[in-house]
Amino acid sequence: MKPAFAIATTIAVITLSTSAFADTAALDECWAESDNRIELGDCLRELKSDVDESLARSYDTALQAQADIDDIVGQLQASRALLRAQKAFELYRDLNCHLDELQAGAGTGSGDFFLGCWIDMTRERIAKLERLLPEQDETLSVFGDWFVDSLNGGKVMPGTRLTLVIESEDRVGGDGGCNRFFGPMELDPINGPEGSIEIGPLGATRKACGDMIDEQEMRFLGALDSAEQFAISGDQLLLSDEEGNLLVRFSQVR
Repeated sequence: MKPAFAIATTIAVITLSTSAFADTAALDECWAESDNRIELGDCLRELKSDVDESLARSYDTALQAQADIDDIVGQLQASRALLRAQKAFELYRDLNCHLDELQAGAGTGSGDFFLGCWIDMTRERIAKLERLLPEQDETLSVFGDWFVDSLNGGKVMPGTRLTLVIESEDRVGGDGGCNRFFGPMELDPINGPEGSIEIGPLGATRKACGDMIDEQEMRFLGALDSAEQFAISGDQLLLSDEEGNLLVRFSQVR
């Protein structure tokens, strides 16, 4: 009888303690899907992993949006402010959730309060970061004329203009800064703000424009060949490799 009584008492304490905390959405969510504490812990750890990945994506996108603001005003203020705010949030979240864990007591289940708090606060942070993004133009499509804002994280050479023209759902063209290029393309989905992309093999004219321009063109065509993911953010088209590393950032030619 003692083991059963102990288990029942532990569950009762956890249930009563859960109701004493204001923000327990993650705990409630996992309790609804779990039959015991082992399943509860597994659910919380899986949620934490998913939320952690979502936070990283939201932060990177928000940081890029603030960097775009910095480019416009010519000062590195918005991106630096977000960087400091993110570090402050992570410290506050971890300490605040540790306090919840301590208030729950040192017994079995106290770590679940830390995870529940951590997930809830991180979700709130993701929502805050998403409010920093420019409003999406729902009519914006991947099709059209795009010019390169950044290539492999760097600026385009002064006096050169690199473009990508997505002519149809299976054909691209453009200007590499010296030569015109053209070739096949595959999109999945054809219409949507993000998905997979495959460009090439590309053909091109064969002019020579000097070592630096030619080298930049080779890097641009190489980036297009390596692209496996696309995303439309605001009025920008982002091409990334398989691991999600940004290769080329375009703005739309209006």
